[in-house]
Amino acid sequence: MNLGSVSRRLLTLLGASALLLGVPATATAYASAAATGTGWIRLAHLSPNTPAVDVYLYSFGNSSAMIVLHHVAYGTVSPYESVPAGDYSVAMRAAGASATSQPVLSTSVTIAAGHAYTVAGLGPESGLRLAVRTMT
Repeated sequence: MNLGSVSRRLLTLLGASALLLGVPATATAYASAAATGTGWIRLAHLSPNTPAVDVYLYSFGNSSAMIVLHHVAYGTVSPYESVPAGDYSVAMRAAGASATSQPVLSTSVTIAAGHAYTVAGLGPESGLRLAVRTMT
């Protein structure tokens, strides 16, 4: 057996070990989130020819926004925020518009414990829509 073959086997073994060690940590994080009843959400503006927006996240039945992002420009993706599992609505308003004004777009999302979601404004201005994507 030559040195190159031994090195490749050692690197393969180390890589597999690293992957296996990472799995329990990830599984533990999801199990912990599921046990505590939390999930994650992030919000994004991915419509290239539309102006900046203010984005609001509301828990159903509550008129106070849990998350408010101001002047969100094209290409912006927020970090994930931990939220209790449940039903939410996302509203996008023109940047600087009153929080009580009619949203330009809105959608509903149900956050399941231990899962991550992205709600994004997509498409050209003429076909702008909100899309919900499950990330886990």
